[in-house]
Amino acid sequence: MRSLTCLMMAAVVALAIMTPAVAQTSAPNSAPASIVWAFAPYGASAGTPSAPASALESMPRGKDMTGTVTNVDRTAKTVQVTSGFLGLFGKILQVTDHTQIQVEGRPDSLMGIREGAKIRASYEPRTGKNYAKVIEVMLAESTTP
Repeated sequence: MRSLTCLMMAAVVALAIMTPAVAQTSAPNSAPASIVWAFAPYGASAGTPSAPASALESMPRGKDMTGTVTNVDRTAKTVQVTSGFLGLFGKILQVTDHTQIQVEGRPDSLMGIREGAKIRASYEPRTGKNYAKVIEVMLAESTTP
């Protein structure tokens, strides 16, 4: 009985180890590269174009994040953003001349980003840095009724 239990445990461990390795192997790409996928926004018909709701939606997709600005370094042109549970996850976004910055829906510059602001950002990781494509400072929530 004990050897059967040990054998079953070994099989479960081997299966657990092999599953991620098998899932990560890439299958040959059978779809042609020229396929373009297009989806209509929720509530819009596929035949009617709709204007993007924000600059972030109109940019080519990189990686996206939402968080709180903890530091703005105007000389280094960086914005430090925390996100996730208790702000444990964060990124430092490198701002370039090509970064689109919007503060409460209006075009702005790095000077318009303040610590404590909630932002949405799209960035592209390259050469060990996260280059910001778009930074949107979200509307401040009013605290008065």
